[in-house]
Amino acid sequence: MKVKFVKRAIEPQTIQVAGNDYPAILSYDALATLEEYTEIPFAYSLARITMDAPTTKDIVGFLLGVMQAAGVEVTAEDLLSSLEMGDSDELLEIMKKLIAEQGPEESGKKKPLQKK
Repeated sequence: MKVKFVKRAIEPQTIQVAGNDYPAILSYDALATLEEYTEIPFAYSLARITMDAPTTKDIVGFLLGVMQAAGVEVTAEDLLSSLEMGDSDELLEIMKKLIAEQGPEESGKKKPLQKK
């Protein structure tokens, strides 16, 4: 008997870059892209983003990953040339929201048991 795999659909969030809205999905593909671009484990980048201390590589790698995961054709060079320093606070808040809603749970923390 063959069973067809059913992909789980993740609702994209909207992220604004250079005044334009783009879909963004924080998936394992996005995290892999983040790691590839920053050349460090994604957990370090996510931690720096959530602590309001990301590097430029963290921001570009994160945006590159979440936008490509949502089907946007974008390169790191596109992002580097489009981001402005004045956008960073608003962009960080959106990135932290994506991490909170779609990101991996912290290891060692368990979800509370559901009451029956």
